[in-house]
Amino acid sequence: MSNKSAITAIVLLVLVIVSGYLFDNWTEEGYDIQNIKVTNCKISESSCSVDLGDSKNVKVSITPKGIPETLPLIVNVDSTGVSFDNVSVIFEGVEIDHNLPAFPLSRKDNYSFTGRALLSICLLSEMNWIAHVVLKNQNNSWKVSFPFKSDRN
Repeated sequence: MSNKSAITAIVLLVLVIVSGYLFDNWTEEGYDIQNIKVTNCKISESSCSVDLGDSKNVKVSITPKGIPETLPLIVNVDSTGVSFDNVSVIFEGVEIDHNLPAFPLSRKDNYSFTGRALLSICLLSEMNWIAHVVLKNQNNSWKVSFPFKSDRN
């Protein structure tokens, strides 16, 4: 009888651990992520302001202009009406998935983040990319996506 009780206790403990892990990932990874695709601004040419709703706004800039594959990039994110706990940028290749890591940005102050990132060098003469800026605070998560092209010429 004690073996059966021990097995039951182990199974219950495993279920509690797995449930906690799933709940933590479900809530942290943004079951409530708001996806915003920006089509009215060219992030490779200028900074872009995006309305997040409820008087919240974010301005994103990536330099140098043109977002070249061969130079380090500087990403700046400034917000109005909302502060974030963490901000990162992920570059996604459209024609070829380069599996680039997320580049975390460093906090400058309550409303500004900055950091460095890199595109991988592609053999294509022209490549379509999407810059996903991921914004998180304790209440919400946003993924703001900016499509752009890189040109090796």
